[in-house]
Amino acid sequence: MKGAALRLSALSSVDWGAPAFQKRNADVGRAFHTSRERTKILLANRVAVARIRGFRLRGRREVSARAGEFQQENADHQD
Repeated sequence: MKGAALRLSALSSVDWGAPAFQKRNADVGRAFHTSRERTKILLANRVAVARIRGFRLRGRREVSARAGEFQQENADHQD
């Protein structure tokens, strides 16, 4: 029992958010992502939402511009 407790305490002292673990944690489905992966996920989400709303996309800048137009349309309708 003493050995198991020692292994458990050793595991709990590991910094699982350290860069060495980030890629592995993402691979096994944990919530850790590198900033580049997070950026890709956020951009993909914005593209998906824009496509659902019927926007045609040509590049990254257009995603932002179209999202701004959509927000402005919403603001116009709320008045």
